[in-house]
Amino acid sequence: MLDSGLVFTGSERAHCRSRPDPYASLGGLFAAKEAFVKAVSALGGAPAYTFPDIRVVHGPAGQPRIEPDGEIGRWCARRRLTVELSISHTGDLAGAVVVLLACADEDSLCRSPVEPHRAEPQGSGAVSAVDLLELVEHRCEVALRPNDFDWAGHLNNSVYPQLLETGRWEWGLANGVDVRNSHLVAVVVQLHLDYLQPVLWDPVGRVNVRTDVVEQSPYSFTLAQDVEQVDGTVVARGRVKLSLVDRDTQQIHRANRRSLFGVRAGAA
Repeated sequence: MLDSGLVFTGSERAHCRSRPDPYASLGGLFAAKEAFVKAVSALGGAPAYTFPDIRVVHGPAGQPRIEPDGEIGRWCARRRLTVELSISHTGDLAGAVVVLLACADEDSLCRSPVEPHRAEPQGSGAVSAVDLLELVEHRCEVALRPNDFDWAGHLNNSVYPQLLETGRWEWGLANGVDVRNSHLVAVVVQLHLDYLQPVLWDPVGRVNVRTDVVEQSPYSFTLAQDVEQVDGTVVARGRVKLSLVDRDTQQIHRANRRSLFGVRAGAA
């Protein structure tokens, strides 16, 4: 299956063989292709295609993305579909999430043809393409719990994403955004996390989480998040891409301050 050309392209195989664990990388790519198949099948009407047509490529920083090729690529282009991809590995498992974004026009929300257009909050003025970058950086302190540490006395790797999530909530509240009772939720579509130094056993220890917006696109935004010791030493560095999804309709909203600050107008 690996070398048959029926699943992976030559460039995909070459990329995975350059990685420390080639089979883990291949498993992630296989999961990404499967996730794309399932996402497209929910739309209906797609032409016949094969796994090599679902090309997984990587950006300069290693971030994965899907570039459909052949007839399926042209079909996606005609429907103005873009693909968000996240690949994760843990132990001997690999998984992937694919989100398809379909936009009717530059100013409309991504929505189904029968979904009514949600009115924008009044008086918010013109929306800048980078207005989220104006939100302020925030640093919060998070308490650690005894069961956050593993048998070796290190802060467990699985705790770091939870710390980042706490930092995101605190960052939002510090910027006047409270989505706890709103119709919008921020969904993680990609997470990159570098573990730099261990945090050693301290059942009443604390760390700081620094959060700032570093990138904005029409339907997603990226936060840079550092986990720091109380002395300022950075022990982990993360980049998290999020999209705003309506919890009721499951539709994706444009990622801008109008959406974030307008959520309270539609809150339950």
